[in-house]
Amino acid sequence: MAYDHKHNEANGEESRDGTNDNRSWNHGVEGSLREEDMWHVIAPMRRRSIRNLLATLIFSAGVPMLTAGDEIGRTQNGNNNAYCQDSPISWTNWDLSEWRTDLLKSIKYLLELRSSLPALHVDEFFTGKPLPHDEDHQPDLAWYNSTGTRLSVDEWNNPGTRVFSMFRRGRVPEAKETSDPHVLLVFNGTLNTTSAHLPVRDNSTRTWKLAWDSEWDVPQDTSNEPLLDAGAEIELEALSVQVYLAAPPNE
Repeated sequence: MAYDHKHNEANGEESRDGTNDNRSWNHGVEGSLREEDMWHVIAPMRRRSIRNLLATLIFSAGVPMLTAGDEIGRTQNGNNNAYCQDSPISWTNWDLSEWRTDLLKSIKYLLELRSSLPALHVDEFFTGKPLPHDEDHQPDLAWYNSTGTRLSVDEWNNPGTRVFSMFRRGRVPEAKETSDPHVLLVFNGTLNTTSAHLPVRDNSTRTWKLAWDSEWDVPQDTSNEPLLDAGAEIELEALSVQVYLAAPPNE
């Protein structure tokens, strides 16, 4: 189920309670889907949107503030003010359907990825500048457009910019010979399959490997994913997020 508007009728206040500022999208059908609602098309896109939103939260700086039930797609039947409910509206049902089980696997994988990669759980503010001890002079955070070049101020402020990537620099410990892996998140916020280019910087010879794609219902084995050079063209499904890890120089 997905909703554009609050559905607080059960709270007894004629749905006047709760915020009206709901940043949600039902993908064209309010609430539950029926066969005649293009269920086979809308349901997978709703689930991908859930994975997109949770991925952006998990990979953001700071502690991921997950509400219990987000990891299994709990909706509260559209009720956004369920504090007064002691009913199935507010309960978390752990008798999971197949797609909810798959979602839980995805969220576990993303949290494990965050935990294993220092670039994804930084404890300092980003500066957009190289980190100390960094001989590669990479910024700790950088944004790129679909051509693989740095995002301009105009592109950043343009609401039509829907395909872009975020570079996160791996930690550079003073006592280590090699740094931790860099991470690249590529976003396609359009309704169409589109292409983009991996970032190019100073004729870099860096290669990237796909670690996760929100198109996947469950995490995939990426051991056989090809190494992609800087500037390589990639394809992204509509409304999707891809995560790439920089390969070690000797890989």
